[in-house]
Amino acid sequence: MCWIDGVHAKAVTSKTESEIATRQSHGATFAKVVNGRKQPVRGLWRRGDRYYAQLTVEDPFTGQKKVRRVSLCNAEGEPVQTVPQAIEEMQRLKVKRAEDDLPKLGRTPGFSAYTDNVLCSSSAFASCSQCRE
Repeated sequence: MCWIDGVHAKAVTSKTESEIATRQSHGATFAKVVNGRKQPVRGLWRRGDRYYAQLTVEDPFTGQKKVRRVSLCNAEGEPVQTVPQAIEEMQRLKVKRAEDDLPKLGRTPGFSAYTDNVLCSSSAFASCSQCRE
């Protein structure tokens, strides 16, 4: 603190390093994951605190193959915490993909598409000309 002409100046607190470190000016980006030997693991990415597997999957609507990054969670539905757990879950996803047991990866249809599907499948609206097309 300082004294200027008998006036007591306010003490100003500075920002600590932890406050500066937690501030983000942009979103997290994907970074390659490396194993214990510092070699990159094929198809494994990290963004923030989560691990992602990069898989090529077939789009259920168009039939085209697309590359998707899938968040890795263990059997209880919790995000994996370590690289070995992430590798194990990625292998499990690859097996599910080979068995065609992988859930559909894509955006959920909007409400209007949902209502059109439900109304057209209903027996009460089966005579609708729009539904027959």
